[in-house]
Amino acid sequence: ALVVTDTDDDDGSSDDCGGTPTNVVCTGSTTPGDGLQALFYVTCGNDEKYVGSDRYHFAPEPQDDGNGSVIIRSYVCDGKELSVRPTWKLLGFFVEGACDDLKEGMGYDADFCKDGVAVDVRDEL
Repeated sequence: ALVVTDTDDDDGSSDDCGGTPTNVVCTGSTTPGDGLQALFYVTCGNDEKYVGSDRYHFAPEPQDDGNGSVIIRSYVCDGKELSVRPTWKLLGFFVEGACDDLKEGMGYDADFCKDGVAVDVRDEL
């Protein structure tokens, strides 16, 4: 299972990572499964971050092409210069809404307590 943690210590479910308290925010899987949605970490530039199932969160509104298809410009960050491109990380598969506390402004740090007990997204087997 994947476990997403933060560094708050307000719910009493903390692990210790080199003296930094961490809390389990949500638990998911490394593989797709029934009732599980992909959870992405999406950024646009250095200042916009999103964690959730909407991989097009920062894309401009979809446009109708006039032939019954919809054009999604996933490679564009809405309101940014064209040189600014979004980046995506697939964090795993989670029950829809289980990680809603992470949606806006949260970051992903692959090196958070890498050699300790907890990381932002870690495997627990």
